[in-house]
Amino acid sequence: MRTGRCLCGAVRYEAREDPVYAFHCFCATCRRESGAGHLTIASFREDAFTITGPLKMIAPPRAEGADPIPRYFCPACGTTMFAKPTGDHGFVNIRAGTLDGIFDLKIDGSEFPSHAQPWDKPASTG
Repeated sequence: MRTGRCLCGAVRYEAREDPVYAFHCFCATCRRESGAGHLTIASFREDAFTITGPLKMIAPPRAEGADPIPRYFCPACGTTMFAKPTGDHGFVNIRAGTLDGIFDLKIDGSEFPSHAQPWDKPASTG
């Protein structure tokens, strides 16, 4: 089981299973969302996931006309908690930095590595 929360603690979640997949995303939207060179995402099955507390949603436009990805955040402190991409039915993509504790998260790959900034290049996986 994994738990997590936003910066102020108003929004909390519990995942009753380990993540199915974890990755770094280097797209411009994820960089802006995280304020860093990439966003680390842990994908959990939605039916094993519970969230408590108030949420707001934003679906920013994406490059080249791709469908927006709804992103959910705490309205009190602004921490982005998760996203629910329209193509990933049944999964919740948690922002790994919101998970509690110290743990080993196996990174399975990188999305949009060609969009990485020179100062934050993807590590090789394999």
